[in-house]
Amino acid sequence: MGENILGKIPPLIGGLLRKSTTWELIDFLPFLGQLIHKFKPTIQTFLDELMLPLLSRIFESLNKPVEGTDDVIEQTSMRKAYLSFIMTLFNNRMESIFVSQASRSKFDAVLESIIHYATDTSDATVEKVAFGVLNKMVVVWSTPSSEPDPLEKEFHEAFGQFVIQHLSRVCFEVPSKTSFNSNDAQSRLVLAEIAGLQKSIFQMKGDLFVSYLQNSFFPSLGVSPEAASEYVRALQQLDLKQFKKFFVVCYYF
Repeated sequence: MGENILGKIPPLIGGLLRKSTTWELIDFLPFLGQLIHKFKPTIQTFLDELMLPLLSRIFESLNKPVEGTDDVIEQTSMRKAYLSFIMTLFNNRMESIFVSQASRSKFDAVLESIIHYATDTSDATVEKVAFGVLNKMVVVWSTPSSEPDPLEKEFHEAFGQFVIQHLSRVCFEVPSKTSFNSNDAQSRLVLAEIAGLQKSIFQMKGDLFVSYLQNSFFPSLGVSPEAASEYVRALQQLDLKQFKKFFVVCYYF
């Protein structure tokens, strides 16, 4: 049917959202991701109409009370499906859907949810995926188009400030939590994702990020100038693979 199928998508999704269980929603999100990949960018118009009800249904499932082992498994699967769906949108260059006129009201909730899962040390596998999504956001939204409109320019500036002043703090706060087990293999993978995020922030923000670390963030933690300089040198001089090893060792010992 090709693109003729697109006209069937809104009623299909509408019906599924009204009647689906959480497990059905978990199965549906990868299918929707396949449609996005197949029909980008034409499908964006349809997604723009559907994102609000879709996100509302997702958050409804994510916020269900957990009462037993089955619920824990369901919640974990729902979180992974949700984060993977967000990543699918970014991988297919559909990220503008989050800041469109129709969906903008949910953007803060989406960003807060991703940070919540990135900082929740109870499940390292979900945490790793969440940091991967944050990394993708930094790379994509730190590179505005060649001729951005005023709204896009304003968004990129605001997001850039958020990255430096808040997201960079999360990178250090998470592995510093007493509940974070750096000896666990999955947690070390989380550390590698955090290191990748740090490297992306540096590559996107350069001296602005370095200045924030050396003049504001590290002094606020009582980090010595020598240790701060060592970290910044590693950030500047090591490649991604080497810096991941450096960052993991910092917290492993």
